Amino acid sequence: MKRLFLSLTVFITLFSACNDEQPNNTDVVEGYVIGTFVGYLINEETGQADGYTDRGYCIRIENGDTNQKMDFYTFDLPQNLFDFPPVTKSESDEGNCGPIFSENDKAYKIKFNYQLLEEKNRLKFFTGPCTAMEMAFLWKTYHEARLTNVEK
Repeated sequence: MKRLFLSLTVFITLFSACNDEQPNNTDVVEGYVIGTFVGYLINEETGQADGYTDRGYCIRIENGDTNQKMDFYTFDLPQNLFDFPPVTKSESDEGNCGPIFSENDKAYKIKFNYQLLEEKNRLKFFTGPCTAMEMAFLWKTYHEARLTNVEK
């Protein structure tokens, strides 16, 4: 009986560990693209700007955390999904080096699955020199996410 219990414990532990390594995609959720940005890529060896990110998007989940402006950001939105106005690396929201938020938070509704990325898998970027200031947009409070099955 002890062997059976020990074998089951080992099996469950191994299965759980393997499960943690698999992508943790959500069920289909609805949300909104509420902002956009282009950042400066950070060279991890030098810590200096080294090119630009693809266009990033701020996502708000319907019925998400109402204490936050957005729930997460992503670089995975299909480019042809909406006809967004152009954005450049030099634009920022009210001078705080944050995203440019849409005037209508409900203009770009989407359905999708998502997975929040671990720190080691997130793109390293900053959105301008004011990111180092106290009052700048607090990127560190938001996660990057990988979106799949995105549709209007």
